[in-house]
Amino acid sequence: QSPVPSNYQTTLQNFANLGVDVQITELDIEGSGSAQASNYERVVKACLAVARCAGITVWGIRDTDSWR
Repeated sequence: QSPVPSNYQTTLQNFANLGVDVQITELDIEGSGSAQASNYERVVKACLAVARCAGITVWGIRDTDSWR
């Protein structure tokens, strides 16, 4: 099961529809390999699809950089 909800883009868009910019901060997705990459891709694509999504900040891409 993905840690990224299926309605993630819709949720971002709902906040943007309120007239505010949204940002994804301190993104850290657990896992490794293709599953982790796929989840990062889902988050990035959701942000790119929402005009008021102003950016994404990550803790680190490598597991050694993760707080976990």
